[in-house]
Amino acid sequence: MMPILYATPGLIIEHDAPLHWLCLTWRGIHSSLAAQHCCAEVLAQVRATGSTKILNDATEDCDGWEEGVPWLTKEFFHQLAGTGITTIAWVVPHNIRAYTALNNAMSVTAWPVVTTFTDVEAAYTWLCKVKTVSEEPSSLKSSAW
Repeated sequence: MMPILYATPGLIIEHDAPLHWLCLTWRGIHSSLAAQHCCAEVLAQVRATGSTKILNDATEDCDGWEEGVPWLTKEFFHQLAGTGITTIAWVVPHNIRAYTALNNAMSVTAWPVVTTFTDVEAAYTWLCKVKTVSEEPSSLKSSAW
């Protein structure tokens, strides 16, 4: 079992030290402000752990942060890359509204590499196989769903 570094009703952050990644589990509805606060905590945990990858489970996200998508793509992903994150396996929400909003965000993100999945197991398997890269590779961006 991975240690829990941060836990709220809307976000759990766990650390997989042997694999050098964080596992994020998002639940419920997030206001733009609450989402940004949680993302600040993600950045802090990336810095504290030296993680290079993220397994982001958003299957239980209920709103997709429609208001926050521009911030997510224009600021947060760049901040993640700046802290050393190179690869994100993003498990998309089951909620169609949330799925649509996040899928739109993923389509305009070039770095870090963000690949989307419909189930956690496939995302985990892919993240285990993908090598950490040190510079922006335009050929790695894809969608696995």
